[in-house]
Amino acid sequence: MNDTKSERSAMSRSLGRALLGAVVGAVGTALLLALVGERYIDLDDGAAMLTLAVGAIYALIGLAVGVGAIAPGAGARFLNVEDADEVREDRPRIALGALSCLLVGLFLLTLVLSGGSGSLLSAQAALVIASFCVLGLVAIALRLRGGGDEMSQQVGREASSLAMSVTTLVFGGWAGLWHLGYAGPIQPLVLVSGFAAIQLLASFWAIGRKGLMAPRFR
Repeated sequence: MNDTKSERSAMSRSLGRALLGAVVGAVGTALLLALVGERYIDLDDGAAMLTLAVGAIYALIGLAVGVGAIAPGAGARFLNVEDADEVREDRPRIALGALSCLLVGLFLLTLVLSGGSGSLLSAQAALVIASFCVLGLVAIALRLRGGGDEMSQQVGREASSLAMSVTTLVFGGWAGLWHLGYAGPIQPLVLVSGFAAIQLLASFWAIGRKGLMAPRFR
């Protein structure tokens, strides 16, 4: 009986977190569109909107996880962990993961806000910011390489392998169809945001496959 109540409570918390995440994501995206809107982005450009959406998702994930790392007590309430002590123990890796998401989000948002005559950022400014993001991501990857437990390493390998396979299938197939005249050219923003979206989905798949997204009963 107690186990059933515990499971129901955990499921309720999990659904609550999912709902909160959806609300925060919707509000964040709406605010971003209100700030930049049609002044700097062509809302009818599918590639730009895809890049904006993927960049916003990465940025929001990074912010949420970063808050959880800074404030373990609060983080334990919405991150899928046992308690605040677990957050404290793995805080360095959690913080670096949050920073990497923020950098990917900033990279994508920088690209979508630059490039045109009426863009918010000049090409030179965008190049500087994008280069900073790439260098930061490389530094984080080197810092995290070989770290973590065996489970974390295996999840990383599976996510990377799946992302590479799906990316090759999707964009390799698209390139082949383009070459044969059955499809249009791949837009740069679609290519970049597509890579990022596939990597994110592959990560969620690998994490879920290991049961790490299941509610933690406590």
